[in-house]
Amino acid sequence: MRGKFRYYQATILHTFLIILIIINLFPLYFMASTSFRSERDYIFEPYSVPLRITFENFYELIVKYNFVRTILNSSIVTICSTIMGLVFSILAAFAFVTMKFPSKRTLLNLFVALIAVPPIVVLIPVYVFMVKVGLINTYPSAIIVYTGFIIPFSIFLLTGFFQSIPVSLIDAARLDGCGDFRILWKIFLPLSKAPIITLIIVNGLWVWNELLIALVFLQREEMRTLMTVIAFSQSRFSRNVPFIMTQSLIATIPPLVVYGISRRHLVRGFMGGITK
Repeated sequence: MRGKFRYYQATILHTFLIILIIINLFPLYFMASTSFRSERDYIFEPYSVPLRITFENFYELIVKYNFVRTILNSSIVTICSTIMGLVFSILAAFAFVTMKFPSKRTLLNLFVALIAVPPIVVLIPVYVFMVKVGLINTYPSAIIVYTGFIIPFSIFLLTGFFQSIPVSLIDAARLDGCGDFRILWKIFLPLSKAPIITLIIVNGLWVWNELLIALVFLQREEMRTLMTVIAFSQSRFSRNVPFIMTQSLIATIPPLVVYGISRRHLVRGFMGGITK
């Protein structure tokens, strides 16, 4: 009886998981299948398997609307913001864990509290500042803002992981004559690959998919990122659903590839940084 109960329990669980997977994969299937059909075919058969495959949407997107430049804009902003946020966060987390200075705990709690601050709260004063210094419609304006929002969560995650590194290991390195930067480079960074990769993935995906900051600070058409172009195309081509799905598919492929390659490091990084 107990064996049959476990069998039925496992069957129900697996059936539920399969249904959940299908529900989650359906939007991706709809986006991919719609991208390879014409607007006329979509109007008559929106949810069927495309019988006549066309690459017209991809040609129009890449050739006529300079989508390559849009991908380049998103890539530059995402890579620079992620790297700068990671570097500053590693240095700050290392200082919080290994150094003693006044109000260290208060300052760390302040960084943790900044995680809850949404971008829209500080958008106007930051925009006014960028206008005064002449950085609007330049890469640095968006990169600086993104970096500022990346740092609090990154410090929180890295500090939790750095605290799990044995103090005896740090003391032994100091006895051997290692300075702070050598300890950071030889001990902390090699032991922190999982949370560092986690931050690269999480922060990179957030910057890649973010709309509001890019819409405000990169207003010129040649400076727009993927999300802003998709947002504008939905108003300009509101009836051409296949064209919109084509943009969304191209914007979704890089995050899916990155997540598929690094999913194990993502789980290990969260478990190591937050639970410890």
